[in-house]
Amino acid sequence: MSTIPQALSGFLQCPVCSNSLENLLCGHCQSDFFYFGGILCLMPAGKWQLPLWQHQLAINNEQAQLGVQAMQAVLDRYDLVPATRKRIEEACTIAQLSRQSVDELMQDVGITARFDEQFVHLKLGAISEYYHHILQDWAWGDVAVNQRLEPILRLYHPETPGSLMALGAGAGRLSWELHKIWDAQLTLATDINPLLLAASQRLIVEQKAFAFYELNSFPQIEKARSACYTLSPPQDTHNKRAHWHAMAADVWHMPIKANSLDIIVTAWFIDVHGGDNRTLISLIQRWLKPGGVWINSGPLLYPKNSPLECKYDRDELMELIRLAGLEFAEQTLSEHGHLMSPINVRKQSEQVWTFLARKPSADHVKTENFNAFRLPPPWIIFHDLPVPNEFTRPADSHPLIDQILAFVDGKHSIDSICAATADLFPEGLEPRSTLVEILGELFNLNNR
Repeated sequence: MSTIPQALSGFLQCPVCSNSLENLLCGHCQSDFFYFGGILCLMPAGKWQLPLWQHQLAINNEQAQLGVQAMQAVLDRYDLVPATRKRIEEACTIAQLSRQSVDELMQDVGITARFDEQFVHLKLGAISEYYHHILQDWAWGDVAVNQRLEPILRLYHPETPGSLMALGAGAGRLSWELHKIWDAQLTLATDINPLLLAASQRLIVEQKAFAFYELNSFPQIEKARSACYTLSPPQDTHNKRAHWHAMAADVWHMPIKANSLDIIVTAWFIDVHGGDNRTLISLIQRWLKPGGVWINSGPLLYPKNSPLECKYDRDELMELIRLAGLEFAEQTLSEHGHLMSPINVRKQSEQVWTFLARKPSADHVKTENFNAFRLPPPWIIFHDLPVPNEFTRPADSHPLIDQILAFVDGKHSIDSICAATADLFPEGLEPRSTLVEILGELFNLNNR
């Protein structure tokens, strides 16, 4: 398979150079992309992504094997009561079966474990990091997925279903249910984790069942220590899966054309993607068609190591949404169970904020009075927007300021000015933050 399906060609572009992409080899930058197990991979690394995943899988298997060896070493001891021995034997067996199930699923999509020295220096997350999300989607019943669907469906039901993209779609269950309920003409379920994509592809598209295993981390009285689940394909009598596509893609280098999507869904995503939601909001605004909607649902549980200034609360996100030119329409707040295993009495509850924002249609674009909201100009927040040519050169201007202002022409953004002037900044000055400071100060001087 060397071509991109015609149904997708109208939405996709090269994630590296943003030129049109008609087949797997970009005619402009020569980036070469690929399929794995029928899943289109448009990660910016191109074909280098496959050996990277293979290396990641090899590390995953090595770590799993070290865990098994540690348990086997315990079983060699003489000072175990029979009940302890039985528990560790069961844990050892389930650990081996779990590793084997991951390995087989990866092999089915053409990813085999293989160490590669060129990737040794990289800090790679575990390929099985979200293993339990596969179980939550497809093994633990419908309670969790129905809880996630309810606030989304309460806020929105499209009159004329079009294109839907789920960012960070995980194991695919939510995107699949929305695809069916809304009868979307086309759905893109995107993620960067090949294990999650492989699971969704096998169940939804290939309609094949497979076994997955679970081991309790802590003793649970009168609960099973482990479980084997058969994950079954969803019913699809009308072949709606023909218009549902799993795709490997990086949200910060998405192969999506501007003004091309009707609906974008971010579920349990905006707090875990590892980037700045300022950038994400600007990208979503760009990808949506005029009149398109963005639906978000999930908590705001940012990782501990996220910068403080990026741990936006609801009010901050609403300001950023308005500043990006999206109309904030509706919202709900609820509490949902999360990762509720049937063999574990410990339950996790999360606060779920669900909202709908709309990109104004071309004939209803409003010019916001940002001063009324005491908001900064959009271009200084969203660094991909053009910087207006409205600056007066200060009387005591510095040569660096003069060189920066030479690029302020109403077309260049902070991103492009930074790329063009990065070499001009003295050592010790971070170009982007310094550029923002300079332009922000000039803006204030010109608007006093």
